[in-house]
Amino acid sequence: MNIKREKFTIEKEELNKLIIKLQSKEAQYAHEIRGRDNAYKKLQDQLKKFTDKNLNFKNNLEITSALETKGPILFSGNVICDIIQF
Repeated sequence: MNIKREKFTIEKEELNKLIIKLQSKEAQYAHEIRGRDNAYKKLQDQLKKFTDKNLNFKNNLEITSALETKGPILFSGNVICDIIQF
């Protein structure tokens, strides 16, 4: 009877250790998930700010060289245009 009781207490202690390990891993994974969620939200905010900034643009022209007979080169956004004088 005493041997069965000792085996039972040993098994109970082992189960308690396993439960503690599982609880620790669960807490660790929950922490990692919260961190990843926060990083995801930050990236979403950055993406939203980036797209908002790019949608609000103004059309303008900039003369980058001195006036010559063939005309200045103008930059309009990403397009380079030569002005032809008539």
